[in-house]
Amino acid sequence: MFFKKMMQELYPSYCIFCGKSTKNDSYACENCLSILQYYRVHKLPNQRERFFYDNAWALFVYDGLIRKALLNYKFHGQRYLSRFFAHQLFQKARELSIQADIIIPVPISFSRWFQRGYNQSEQLARRLSQKMHMAFLQRVLIKTKDNTQQSLLQYEERMNNVKNVYRVKKPEMIQKKKVLLIDDIYTTGATVNECARVLKKAGASQVIVLTVAYAQKKGKD
Repeated sequence: MFFKKMMQELYPSYCIFCGKSTKNDSYACENCLSILQYYRVHKLPNQRERFFYDNAWALFVYDGLIRKALLNYKFHGQRYLSRFFAHQLFQKARELSIQADIIIPVPISFSRWFQRGYNQSEQLARRLSQKMHMAFLQRVLIKTKDNTQQSLLQYEERMNNVKNVYRVKKPEMIQKKKVLLIDDIYTTGATVNECARVLKKAGASQVIVLTVAYAQKKGKD
């Protein structure tokens, strides 16, 4: 595992799933990419009336290879995986012809950042902004409370758990802007919905959500 991680850090032409050499620019070999087709999500469930974002998209079902890779990326320090996920997000954004003015990541609390050493959504958003040649805004949308972990809660509890835990620090930077909001996993949509509510209240004209995975069952939001 250590050798595989070092190879990915030094030579990104190796597949992030099996470690085999690959000549494409997706950071995954053709065999693993073909397997990933079974995890593709084509459309998220219909929006509920109380949702504030305009559209939401996910790339994969939160299962199998994708689940393992996201857990390694999020909790085990394998930051190099952000290259693959950001590339896939870019491909999806291009496929959907997503138009936005700025890219903003879903924030995490300072204590969570201190434990982990990084915000996984922030890294994805930063890489995606470079690919899309779009402005990346860091520390504009912030998390002000270290609330209960969403994965421990049911639907209604999740909706209440995220209320008033986010704030826009510099509202003038998002006034009348179309925001592309980036997160790693969509479960109930409670987190991104609350972020969208806060962003629109601060003056954003539109919020489009793009996530790596959709957890159909109880999982991490």
